[in-house]
Amino acid sequence: MDDKSKQIIKDSALVVADQIASIIPGLNIAWGLSKSLYGASLKLRQDRALEWVEMVQANPDIFNEQVLQSEDFQDAFVYSFEKYITERNKMKRQIIKNIFLGYSQSSDLKGFELERMTGLLSLVSFEG
Repeated sequence: MDDKSKQIIKDSALVVADQIASIIPGLNIAWGLSKSLYGASLKLRQDRALEWVEMVQANPDIFNEQVLQSEDFQDAFVYSFEKYITERNKMKRQIIKNIFLGYSQSSDLKGFELERMTGLLSLVSFEG
């Protein structure tokens, strides 16, 4: 694959993520906040950004309109998204997704210790 084709594929990831976010009611707010805060990082980590949005799209039972429109959820989305796109270790990125899925299913979003769990994850080392 030539450099031009690689760049086209890379550039399309954010466009796809934008489209997914626009068709899921409520996700567009959290996605817009994330893009405004981490715009430069997103250019470097477009594939990870797309993975994150696809996770939401793949779980409509968890990410219903009521959850997506919650300010607590939107704050947690932005926080977790930043952790996900900056994490170098693939296994840790999967754990961040799982923590966020657990948070999103919680009946107590305010009481869920999202920051504590992701903070502890940063202290753990995985080989490879």
